[in-house]
Amino acid sequence: MATKKKSPQRATTPAELERLLTRGFAAVRADLDNAAGALDIRSRSYTVRARIEAARLKWSAIREAHGFKADTAAHLLSVDIAKTQKNTDATYALALLPHKMSGRVNVCAFEDSCASSCVAFSGKGGTPQVMRSRAARVAFMLEDPRAFAWVLFDELDKLERSGERVAVRLNAYSDIRYERVAPWLFDWCGRVMFYDYTKHTTRSRPADSMPPNYRLTYSVSPRTKLDEVHAAIDAGRNVAVVFDARAHSKSDGLPHTWCGLEVIDGDETDERYADPVAVVVGLRRKGSLRAGAPLTACAVELDNAASLEERAR
Repeated sequence: MATKKKSPQRATTPAELERLLTRGFAAVRADLDNAAGALDIRSRSYTVRARIEAARLKWSAIREAHGFKADTAAHLLSVDIAKTQKNTDATYALALLPHKMSGRVNVCAFEDSCASSCVAFSGKGGTPQVMRSRAARVAFMLEDPRAFAWVLFDELDKLERSGERVAVRLNAYSDIRYERVAPWLFDWCGRVMFYDYTKHTTRSRPADSMPPNYRLTYSVSPRTKLDEVHAAIDAGRNVAVVFDARAHSKSDGLPHTWCGLEVIDGDETDERYADPVAVVVGLRRKGSLRAGAPLTACAVELDNAASLEERAR
């Protein structure tokens, strides 16, 4: 009798992942509120410490399953992302295995042609050890959202209490709407400056839903329409565009304007929260991204459409 083949497991969708994380972070907030009592929550009551220790044991076990030594002190947030090291402020990033690379979940709701040339794989990002580390973070997030939320909260809370000027990218290579998943976290960490790139338009990440210490930059992609560019700028959200200029090339410069907007050099630093408002963040193509690829060709098409629109007025 022939054995029945198992159908491949369906990957968790971005919306499903956000629902899982929302429940996880809501549980952490409830635990914090219940543990507070007459104590200052930041004094780390026994209950809070126990929750964090249990979550870190889970994180250590998942890392061990991915080929790393057991280590309850291992961090979710990284400081060794090449681009963020250009920043003046100490910058921490949550680096996940991008889009559907884990085979279990899609962490990028609007992945398109950028998937094959994602900057996540530039430099040491494509090495087996780094990819396993990012896969472990995805597994932790998916398998135990509550424990994941506790560890991330623990690390962010320590940054908040340090009193130092720090910045955090929660989506180094993902596009999760943390303002929906854990809105309370931004108020809790009010001194931390959060920032990210996103392919969500202002419809799915409206400006009035954003915490004051979380700044987004809208990333143009082949599916971007000109009115979405206008909507982002009108909402006070800058626009990031990848041009055909080559990275590390002294001869390839960025245009001065795009769609009638000033272009600033986004490769000099990653401090997007310090950018002036209503500008285009110009980025040079990197890694395996070829000249004329859809991601850079769309920049030309949108600029041409903006010129036609202006002449028609």
